[in-house]
Amino acid sequence: MPKGVYIRTKPSWNKGIPMYEDAKIKSSISHMGKKSSEEARKKQSLSMIGVNDWSLGNKHGCGNKGKVSPKKGIPLSKEHNLKNRISHIGQKSWNKIGDVITSLYILVRVSHKMNEWKAQVRGRDNWICQKCGCKGWMEAHHIIQFSELMIGIKTVNEAMEFEPLWDLNNGITYCKKCHKLLKNKGGLL
Repeated sequence: MPKGVYIRTKPSWNKGIPMYEDAKIKSSISHMGKKSSEEARKKQSLSMIGVNDWSLGNKHGCGNKGKVSPKKGIPLSKEHNLKNRISHIGQKSWNKIGDVITSLYILVRVSHKMNEWKAQVRGRDNWICQKCGCKGWMEAHHIIQFSELMIGIKTVNEAMEFEPLWDLNNGITYCKKCHKLLKNKGGLL
């Protein structure tokens, strides 16, 4: 291979593409405890001369540079948090679920009422797997399948008012291993 200075003629394939959060975490973990050489630190320092600090203001430059948002530190309401969660589900989602029924199922599964139902089922069974008897983290399972109970339900409000969906006698507690076996056998354990 010839020696000398190589000039890059094309930009890097990933230039301008933001890093995924898990990649950032892996990168920071891999560099943890390592110290840059004095020469490398000087190069980094020189490369940052004249670069605006990314943390000042917003990236669109609407005249707010260096100003603190008036909403900073004010917690969001439960309704606002729920709207934020819902906005990341369905057709706009990165995984392109897109199906109206699927997004309805997800909205019901992430609802506060579903979390309460799961907690009540686990508490009733004393956090013990009803198949193998082990203790620890348990998963609540609908005996009559969730998808069967959701047939005919068109809105989240209908689901919240549909009593069989929230019936504690229709719930059972399994450990993760037994619950996975149950799902792999099509609901028969």
